[in-house]
Amino acid sequence: MAIDAPPHPERAPEAPAPRSARGPFALITVAALLVAAVGVIAFLRDDGGDTRPPAPTWRGATVEPARSRPSFTLTGTDGQPYDFAARTAGQLTFLFFGYTNCPDVCPISMATLTQALHDLPGVGAQVVFVTTDPSRDTPERLQEWLGHFEGKVVGLTGTPEQLAAAQQAAGATVAIAEQPDAGGSYTVGHSAAMNVYTPDDLQHLSYPAGTVQSDWMADIPRILAQPGWNGAGSVRVTAAYASPGTGGAGAAYLSVTNTGGDDAIVGITSPDAAAAELHVTSGTTMREATELALPAGATVQLAPGGDHVMLSGLTRELAEGDTITLVVHFREAPATTVQAAVVSYDDLAGRMAQAADAPGGGS
Repeated sequence: MAIDAPPHPERAPEAPAPRSARGPFALITVAALLVAAVGVIAFLRDDGGDTRPPAPTWRGATVEPARSRPSFTLTGTDGQPYDFAARTAGQLTFLFFGYTNCPDVCPISMATLTQALHDLPGVGAQVVFVTTDPSRDTPERLQEWLGHFEGKVVGLTGTPEQLAAAQQAAGATVAIAEQPDAGGSYTVGHSAAMNVYTPDDLQHLSYPAGTVQSDWMADIPRILAQPGWNGAGSVRVTAAYASPGTGGAGAAYLSVTNTGGDDAIVGITSPDAAAAELHVTSGTTMREATELALPAGATVQLAPGGDHVMLSGLTRELAEGDTITLVVHFREAPATTVQAAVVSYDDLAGRMAQAADAPGGGS
């Protein structure tokens, strides 16, 4: 069962066409309108106006601002750790959360996508399936089930806590298992979205349940043809954490790597807070800043005891294990949406130190 599958409303019956007016006055009016329309079209053509049909819309939903490729580590079917962000970086990647006993959405979504990728020549892409039912989806079961689809699909599992964190990092609703019936069978409510990450390590599109193979055949070539999406992103948020928040206030910390030209963080916004301000620290002095420089080729960290994001007017208390959405705005690079994991104060320094030691995480 998908908990965010789009509704399928029935088409409303069309209203009957109104009766046409009769008589010479009506004929004269119609003729005048036709002449006026022809004149407008001729004017546009003579004036160099663009009369081409509009570009086709995406079969999926656009994600604006784009979200960063999420960071989480789970266990592959080979029993080894799989760092999603590191292993898929710079690649066209499709990420889906589901389970092998799913009666419809999961097998159909996986089959239509993998068949489309198989039928499109020269498309290099990673497909990653993360279980939302770890008690039944053992590594062996995942490997056997994923073997029914075209191409290689990476299967991942983990503890319930790890899987919930992975879903939150991707901005997905955390799955909920229903109560078992008398025979012990149960369904799992889970996100039905197919999340698409492009080589710039951002998510620009999300595809709902019901996306068919022809939709993928139409959109994947267009995704690969977007020049801004298919170069490695020059600015990446490589880590994002927040402290527990009480009394409507909290703080967030980031690690941002810039592999392009000089840039700057010029603002932070969040749907979970009324305000988010950049604060810079110099010695014992802290002040609000309108921007934070991102020199070319450097990694800048906003860490405990130093520069940070001050959050105020939080819409909810932030407890360890929660996430908060942050939108990071840059002077040159496009805005990026990240999910910051809320961790304890004791863990914050260690998490940011790990981010600094990670590949591409240090200056």
